[in-house]
Amino acid sequence: MFWATSLLALDVNGINYISLSQYAKMTGMKYKTLVRGKKMSVFSQYQNLSFEVNSRVARVGGYALNLGHPIVANKGMLYLSKRDVYKTLFPVLYPSQLKNPRVPFHVVIDAGHGGRDNGAENKSFGVKEKNVNLDIALRLGNALRQMGYKVSFTRTKDTFIELEHRPVIANRRGADLFISIHSNAATNRSVSGVETYALTPVWLPSSSSTKLRKSDTESFAGNNVDGWSQLLSFNIQRSLVDSTDSDDRGARRARFAVLRTATMPSCLVEVGFLSNRAECSKLINKSYRQNVANAIARGVARYASIVRRCKK
Repeated sequence: MFWATSLLALDVNGINYISLSQYAKMTGMKYKTLVRGKKMSVFSQYQNLSFEVNSRVARVGGYALNLGHPIVANKGMLYLSKRDVYKTLFPVLYPSQLKNPRVPFHVVIDAGHGGRDNGAENKSFGVKEKNVNLDIALRLGNALRQMGYKVSFTRTKDTFIELEHRPVIANRRGADLFISIHSNAATNRSVSGVETYALTPVWLPSSSSTKLRKSDTESFAGNNVDGWSQLLSFNIQRSLVDSTDSDDRGARRARFAVLRTATMPSCLVEVGFLSNRAECSKLINKSYRQNVANAIARGVARYASIVRRCKK
């Protein structure tokens, strides 16, 4: 395809970047400067990407997709890291180029925390994360079963399971997808929104990191399906944003223990912030939790539809 290895690169602190004009040419798209040296778009009849200098968020069709490295500027042109070209954008925009598509049938759902591990809490509402996670997980399972999927769970009751054992359960069951459900919290109570995580690829920093570390060079079993996990997380994230009208915190990356050793496409979904009063008041509502579960299920269905097309 167009993914040449001889791209002209700009070196910034040891990171290789290519210009957005070159990226547009590679992909058969056009580019447009919105604000010189600050904002640009790359677009075609079917796709629209927007970038902003110093930002680690690209907008793909209006949805937030977190980059590993920030966009940089040079002589009025914006530059995107080469690794983000291949590892962040490529799986979402060109999934037909990924290897070994696996049409999902058996989905293992993991309700985060449980038992002695309450997770985040909002004492004003009397809400514990482990209970919110379990309720949404069970509702998601029902929604997926109604769509024809085989579903199993890491837990269906208020029980404690070690983080590292959760993906092991999915591996042993031969699952096609692994989805871990969580609720968020922040010291800043004004923070709100939904976010969906895939495992961070090797040689990229996680979304919470500002630079590469030695630990970022370590490979895990889950990295063998990086592209599919990225595609899964993006489609679940966009479905959540469309269905809940929550702030779009983006498809993100992390090396969470529940994602590292899962051998199938996997993601961790943060359904909202219990620390935010308005968002917590929604999450304690059964109909809203059902809406969240349905949204995740639709994201899975959209992902599965893309995978089926890739196999043709």
